[in-house]
Amino acid sequence: AAQMMIITSCCDSKAAPHPNWRENLRFALRLQAALHTQYNGIMRPLYLVDSRYNQHLTHGSLLIEVGSDANTVSEAVYSGEILGKTLAQVLGKLK
Repeated sequence: AAQMMIITSCCDSKAAPHPNWRENLRFALRLQAALHTQYNGIMRPLYLVDSRYNQHLTHGSLLIEVGSDANTVSEAVYSGEILGKTLAQVLGKLK
């Protein structure tokens, strides 16, 4: 499997408003923890950025990097499957 990294915005300024960034961060932390627990070593550290990457447009928006140039396509696809299953579990618990 290819390692994954969640990139989440942590900025809120007059020039780039993002008032709900804490909500997205909480969601990122839940997903990060679930993936780390179920697939130890699959996640790289959470990457906090001072840019929005359109994450201000909806609640729960995340940017997820899957693999690198050192991974095969099949490794990235497998990681995507892992991500999808774990994401469904995390979202199911939010109901």
